[in-house]
Amino acid sequence: MRICILGDFNDSNLNEGVKNVANSISRELACEHEILELNIMKAYTPQPWKQVGAFKPDVIHCFSCGTLKSFFLLRYASFRSRNKNVKTVMSVAHPYFLGLLDNPIAQRMISSVKPHLVFTQSPRAVEKLDELRFNCALLPNGVNVERFAPVSDGVKSTLRAKYRINEDSYVVLHVGHFRANRNLKVLSEVQGDSNQVIVVASTHHGNDPNIRNELATSGCKIWQRYCDHIEEVYALSNCYVYPVIYGIFSPLSVLEAMSCNLPVITTRHEWLTSMLKEGQGLRFAESNREILKAISDIKADGDRINTREQVLPYSWKKVAQQLQTFYEKLLNT
Repeated sequence: MRICILGDFNDSNLNEGVKNVANSISRELACEHEILELNIMKAYTPQPWKQVGAFKPDVIHCFSCGTLKSFFLLRYASFRSRNKNVKTVMSVAHPYFLGLLDNPIAQRMISSVKPHLVFTQSPRAVEKLDELRFNCALLPNGVNVERFAPVSDGVKSTLRAKYRINEDSYVVLHVGHFRANRNLKVLSEVQGDSNQVIVVASTHHGNDPNIRNELATSGCKIWQRYCDHIEEVYALSNCYVYPVIYGIFSPLSVLEAMSCNLPVITTRHEWLTSMLKEGQGLRFAESNREILKAISDIKADGDRINTREQVLPYSWKKVAQQLQTFYEKLLNT
């Protein structure tokens, strides 16, 4: 099968969720299929469109936040493919898309360039797309279960020495951007006593300096850079906290932390609560008070932790296998 992946392939720094998804899926599909990576960041230059015409794909799959622009770019890629039977697929992985579906003008514009299939991670988005008569399906994010794996106590100690983290600290990790709507201020309440909070924030999106400064002042360690070996930061940690209040898609960082078999405390998100079961180290919290209590309980009780088991079905390899089945169905219709 000849598959064109339309996404952000601008560099190797996978410091943004949608970019990470596109690159990971492309890598897995390349094991069995011919792949053309079409860089959406160069969409306004002629080179990508010459490439897709020469490649003549069977399927063009766009990974985006679900913007209007991305739907029109996917249609244009189809036009330039020189294959009248090419199938178009859109993966949307951002809450922005749900708001777009509430806009009547945006609805009409998207419907005018309707792909053959739209993937989302939100049952609510599926309902809206069904109303608009889109062919749609749920497809989760995946995780690299080989890279993000549990480590021994000895390796954890070695990593703490490498990153200059106190051996006796209870390390609470969060990976994400400094934005006002992410409820990160609760981490300053976590910091203290034996708790050491580490926040790893990329520079891909704009960050709120006020939130960053408040967390740093409270004693949280702030690592605002791209980490080539982010798996090591998970490995040296004791617990992962995802306090973001609003969300309908599956956060990659939660899957990565669970793959490392860390206890995870997260606010309730549509995909997480519908696909994962609470217990054995996974705690859902309704409020900041519940986040703080869950951390305290896990530290005190020493829950039996088995979060990794729940995310093994979501390895990138298995997600790519699901995709291949969807592609084959499209091509046979």
